[in-house]
Amino acid sequence: SVMVPDGLAGQTASFVEAKLREVGLNPNRQPDTYSSTVAEGNVISVDPASGTPVQKGSAVKYVVSKGPAPPKVVTVPDVTGLSVGDASSKLSQAGLALGSTSEKYSDSVPSGEIISQNPAAGSQANQGSSVNVVASKGPQPSPQVTVPSVQGQTAGQAAATLGAAGLALGNITKQPSLSVPVGHIISQNPAAGTKVDPGSSVDVVVSTGPD
Repeated sequence: SVMVPDGLAGQTASFVEAKLREVGLNPNRQPDTYSSTVAEGNVISVDPASGTPVQKGSAVKYVVSKGPAPPKVVTVPDVTGLSVGDASSKLSQAGLALGSTSEKYSDSVPSGEIISQNPAAGSQANQGSSVNVVASKGPQPSPQVTVPSVQGQTAGQAAATLGAAGLALGNITKQPSLSVPVGHIISQNPAAGTKVDPGSSVDVVVSTGPD
């Protein structure tokens, strides 16, 4: 009998074959298999194991590595219309991960829901890979406008001035004034220069003249 040589696992297939023949044994290569720990082309295992006494001329089986197994391919689910949290759960169930999340305004998709995704729904992706999404911030707010000064104007003039700025004349209250002529505006709220949403109202105080 002879001993199966030591140190065969991890060696190249050609080295193992040569070592086995050297001691009078017959190499018997089995179907190659994937391995995440043994480099492609190197031997994963021998049977009988190294150090085992066997009859000269016996066959010794050995398995060669094909390297790491290719990643499993999965179908990307549709996550549009979902919240980011629900999308993350759905992707996880499909063997994928939520990638980057960006936001943009949308008039049609409610705030917080996903507008689009990449890769697209129905496409193939490696298991464990990421899907990037864009979530809605809701409708884009109208840009704010600056309140013009209407002090010293009449209510009619103020209404025109405010209308031209995209604003409206609000409540009109009256009070006596020694310095502002009758019918003219003493003060306004919000003050001139304030930033407000379009369509907002500006309240004014109109002079009734001296008390």
